[in-house]
Parts: sequence; C-alpha cells; structure tokens
Amino acid sequence: SRCPQEALAVRLFMATTLKVVWRLAEEPLRTLLASDAPPSDLAAWLGLAESLDLPSLRHAVTALVRHPSPEVRAPAARALRRYPHADSVDAVMVLLDDPQDFVRAAAAQALGVLRAAAAQPQLERGLTDHAWWVRFRSALALALLGESGRAALRRARHSSDRFAREMAEMVSGLSDGAVLE
Repeated sequence: SRCPQEALAVRLFMATTLKVVWRLAEEPLRTLLASDAPPSDLAAWLGLAESLDLPSLRHAVTALVRHPSPEVRAPAARALRRYPHADSVDAVMVLLDDPQDFVRAAAAQALGVLRAAAAQPQLERGLTDHAWWVRFRSALALALLGESGRAALRRARHSSDRFAREMAEMVSGLSDGAVLE
C-alpha cells in the first residue's frame, strides 16, 4: 500500500518483482482497487494492474472507468488496453465522451491497442475534438484498426474540418511501425 508514494524507479522495480510472484499480489491489489483510496493511490495501483496484466483484475479495473475523478478514469483506460475483452472495449468506449480531454485521449489510445473496430465511428468523431491530443490519439487508433481505419483517415483528409484534415494527413503519412511507437 506504500507503492503510490515511492519514486517511479522503485514502483517499476516493484512491478517487475511482483510479476514473478504475482499470486501474492493479486488479491491485495484487487482489494486496493475496490477501496475508496485517494485518486493518486488508485492511479498508482491501476498502473500496477496494467503492469501485472492479470485477467482476474479486469473486473476491478473496469469498475474504475466510472470513478468520479479523471485522475482515476485515465489510468483505468490505459490499464484496460492490457485486458482484451469485449467488456474492456465497452468500458473504454464510454470514456471517449468524458468531459476531460486527457481521459478521452487515453481512451482513444486504449481502443487502438485493443483493435476495437466497434469504436471506429467514435474514433472518427474524435478527429474533430477540440483537444489536439484527443485528435492525435484518435487518428493513431484508427490507423491501428487496419484497412478500415486507414480508409477513414483517407476520407478525413478531405474533411471540411481543418483540424481533422490536418491530423489525418499527419498520421496517414506514418508507417505502421511509427504508429505502434
């Protein structure tokens, strides 16, 4: 439970160590994720859940997409990209309409990693978001969806929305490796 207060290097070392002995961390982490801890603590534990990538934690992580704090919703979206499941996709899609732009950006990124084809219409709408990061993450996510997403980017290059057009131009020019990076 001291993990959130530790330096990043210490937290990464702890996560690596816990991967080796994950059975010891699984139940306590599930309990911590379900607690009413401060948002900064929940965010750190979500980072740990993302690192450990334990399927049994998916339900606890999914529940946090509805947390009142955006400081928790964004890391919940990032963590769910490691949990490929229809429920993960559904939960993250809800976050594309979040009032906080950094949450929407994290959601778009997660949906790209999850290769969530069902999210394509919302990701296309994300190209017109007022926040640059949301447009960027939405465009990258579309590129990760394969040919249908790339086709959406080609269409957006002719959009009347200048920001969508410019973002589609920028991302369309990236190689698959650059998109993954």
